[in-house]
Amino acid sequence: MKSMKVLAKIQYSSSSLRVKLLLSTLILTSLLLGCLRQRGPEDELVFESVLPPVGLIIEYEVSPDGQFVATSTPTEAIEAGSDAYKRIMRDSVFDEQQITVFDVETEAVVNQSQPTRDVIVNLRWSADGRELLYISWAGKSQHELVRWNVLSNELTRAPFPHTGFDVSPSGQTVAAWGEESLVEDSDELRIYDFSTLQEVRTLTIRRISDIEHADWSMDGSWLLIDSGPQLLRLEWTSEKTEKLADRKAVSTFPPLLDPTGRFLLGWDIGVTLFDLSQRCAILHLDPPGRGKNYENAEWAEEPGHIYLVFAEHDAAQQTILKVDLSEIIEADSPSCISRD
Repeated sequence: MKSMKVLAKIQYSSSSLRVKLLLSTLILTSLLLGCLRQRGPEDELVFESVLPPVGLIIEYEVSPDGQFVATSTPTEAIEAGSDAYKRIMRDSVFDEQQITVFDVETEAVVNQSQPTRDVIVNLRWSADGRELLYISWAGKSQHELVRWNVLSNELTRAPFPHTGFDVSPSGQTVAAWGEESLVEDSDELRIYDFSTLQEVRTLTIRRISDIEHADWSMDGSWLLIDSGPQLLRLEWTSEKTEKLADRKAVSTFPPLLDPTGRFLLGWDIGVTLFDLSQRCAILHLDPPGRGKNYENAEWAEEPGHIYLVFAEHDAAQQTILKVDLSEIIEADSPSCISRD
């Protein structure tokens, strides 16, 4: 993994410091790993390149141990400004897609799936980081859960009437959503045994329309439920719910819960760090210029670190970066930028 110095647009606030850096130039300087000092928020953030540019990234997922990264990309070569590129940017429509698994340290390809016209969504790793799971969607009611051992190449498929799922940190259970609820003004979250895919429990969440996303807490005792307008805490053994925040205060897209259960990571064209204990944002990380986005942010295996996709729309190239936010997260009293 290579280190790079990135001059980004950052809004940061703490009890002793308020800094707003508006820097519009992206400088990528390849350095030997470990030779670049991590700089504080009053200076530049340090980003690490996880992969070289790999074209358009539909979705990606880093294994729990950080050894592998799986990317879903169109199989066709996409040129910036082409009709195919504009169609993908506008409608997320592509003819075929393919999953490629890379070794993070060597950047070598470990395995690659066969190209498919089915829609592939919801890449998730097993807890041991050897099996990649995803939903293959051939039609409105033709959903399958695919389990792919990326080392042995063993592949299994099973009917799976859901649009999304998340594997618990222990690797023992799967929470799934996206099946039509039989109860008015509610939605259902189904809990499955990971090894057998037998249903263990059905949780009915009332006074919501749909579950858009769910994210396990690190101890597996509760889930962050994204119902669109609201973000809820669901204790899955008691089915008790608690409102945490309005999603619009955090992210355009479903945010993710950090391992401590205190912070939410959200994104649209930039990244937002939301403090649940204060119910406010404490950081906005905006891309360095027009035509560039920070997308698909997720928590890394190292505490206080995140992954994100850096997208340059004029080049039709995207790459995955790793960012150290631990200095901001570990501040004694981070102050709010905006309140929920």
